[in-house]
Amino acid sequence: MGAEMRELANAGTAAILSAIFSAPLFGLAAPLFGYADDADGRRRRIDSFTATVVSAPQVSKPVKTAVYLLSVAGALGAFMLLNEVAGGGSGLPHFSDMAVGTSELAWALPVIALGACAGWLFHGFGWAVGKLSARLGDRVVVKAVVAGAILGVLGIFLPFTLFAGEAQTEMLAQQWTALGAGALLATGFLKVLASQVCLGLGWRGGHFFPLIFSGIAIGYAAAGLFGIDPVFALSVSTAALLGAAMRQPLMVALLLILCFPAKAVVFVLAAACLGAAVPVPKAFSRKLSH
Repeated sequence: MGAEMRELANAGTAAILSAIFSAPLFGLAAPLFGYADDADGRRRRIDSFTATVVSAPQVSKPVKTAVYLLSVAGALGAFMLLNEVAGGGSGLPHFSDMAVGTSELAWALPVIALGACAGWLFHGFGWAVGKLSARLGDRVVVKAVVAGAILGVLGIFLPFTLFAGEAQTEMLAQQWTALGAGALLATGFLKVLASQVCLGLGWRGGHFFPLIFSGIAIGYAAAGLFGIDPVFALSVSTAALLGAAMRQPLMVALLLILCFPAKAVVFVLAAACLGAAVPVPKAFSRKLSH
């Protein structure tokens, strides 16, 4: 029963991820990557009579894949139908018309380094906020107020650090040339901090959209600093940041494949691999869940 319930939950996860991000490959791959709480990949259960751990029945891979495919197809179909009826759009931003020349290739590593640095700080900020949360104990109202105060102060000086980042991405695309590289870099890095503060102190939400927005802000800053194509800078900085945070470069590439042009796929995957290769101290290393 436990194995069957887990497979149903994973099928639902595949459907939800596909619909939220409009990325069927990401939604399909996420539940197939194994289970973080079981090193050898097998589900187990406790025998109620002998109190021993035994292997639970497994659903075959072909059946599992078929169920996930049907879940993904159903979720995307429902999502498209609701968009037609009620309006709306996909959660992820979309960019096009990327140019790659000698300047972009020459500055690729510094841009990747900026994104990977923000991804590394994601873990560091999470560790620090975890320490703060432990000090505050069970005072949930105090935690929420502290998080709100920090977010409010950041929002006064850097308004783009507020909210999840989905709508702000479109606004940033129109205004980035007027903001300056310093403000864009500060927005990208402090958005990572704000995300960890809010979620670590009891606010509800997720990391994906804020981290994608942070990578985009850093990419625009790099484009302004180095004079390179902005879409190229966005693609590699965002991929490096998510790679360092998620530690799963293939998942990052599957998530971002619909955000950027086809010619960016190789650069996205390479940047995600480099970001994931950045060592994270064991003291605050934590895998970002699907």
